[in-house]
Amino acid sequence: VKIFPPQDKNSWLVEQDIYQLPHMQHDNMLSFIGAEKHASVIEGAKNEYWLITAYHDYGSLCDYLKSNILTWDQLCHIAQTMARGLMHLHEEIPSERSDQYKPAIAHRDFKSNNVLLKHDLTACIADFGLALVFQPGKSCGDTHG
Repeated sequence: VKIFPPQDKNSWLVEQDIYQLPHMQHDNMLSFIGAEKHASVIEGAKNEYWLITAYHDYGSLCDYLKSNILTWDQLCHIAQTMARGLMHLHEEIPSERSDQYKPAIAHRDFKSNNVLLKHDLTACIADFGLALVFQPGKSCGDTHG
């Protein structure tokens, strides 16, 4: 569970919107389970915003590298699966049905803290709070976030 304080509500909304786009289920994207506005049990405290995703024991690539040395094969596997995730994120998937169209997406905060590692060291991209969706028919320079 990723918990957003009240001042980060917009990031919570953006992240939900990104996860709920068609074709965002991918081996190299963090799996989205749900989202919830969580009322505080403490009187006078503000709401929290929860994002529920798959859990990965190894945590972020950043944390993993602090206490582990990678073999060449592991390094190549992580790099390849990160690249696959970015490729999928950046890919526009056209569809005859508007509810199946996946726009191209720019992450805008891609770093080792936002790459989680699965049990087999497969990378999955996380944290879409700053992501930008490219609108169909508009050039990249016309899209602002």
